[in-house]
Amino acid sequence: MVSKGINKMKIGIFDSGIGGLSIANHVWKSFVHKDIFYVADRAFSPYGEMSQAAILERSRWCCQHLIDQQVDVIIIACNTATAASI
Repeated sequence: MVSKGINKMKIGIFDSGIGGLSIANHVWKSFVHKDIFYVADRAFSPYGEMSQAAILERSRWCCQHLIDQQVDVIIIACNTATAASI
């Protein structure tokens, strides 16, 4: 596999709302010259009121959306999604 080089990295971040924007901001400041893609799944927020199966489905959808953007890494900024689906 040919390396893209560190400066070409695409970072995907998702949260069920906008709370993950602070994480996105930190990543943006820490990793200069990286493309950052952020998904706020506000249509289904808050995840805490959903079943584990529903959270898993939404997490997969958000991750697939980021994969479709050809990100190299995904950061899950949602604690509920992490606990339910990772």
